[in-house]
Amino acid sequence: MLLFVYVFGGDINTGGKYVNYVVPGLIVLCAGFGASTTAVAVATDMTNGIVDRFRSMPVHGSSVLVGHVVASMARHLAATTLVVGVGLGIGWPPSEALSAGPPPQQ
Repeated sequence: MLLFVYVFGGDINTGGKYVNYVVPGLIVLCAGFGASTTAVAVATDMTNGIVDRFRSMPVHGSSVLVGHVVASMARHLAATTLVVGVGLGIGWPPSEALSAGPPPQQ
């Protein structure tokens, strides 16, 4: 985020502060990456046989998926909090980001 705002931000004319576009984009990127990471982890567990081992135990069938989702939500809540914290530290006003809209056409 710091690289995009301070190095590339001066070269891109957005008609406003570039940080207003970078931080929301990174928040969406974190959410998308988190969903894909969880999907890959569940698929890996299914193919490596760990789910077959859990089936032989007295464990509810959806507990593997629920465990992955809860762990992923906790991990990505921490990551999103970090992104928002750094964004606030470099001058991102959340109220302006909601009303920023697309850059003006020239």
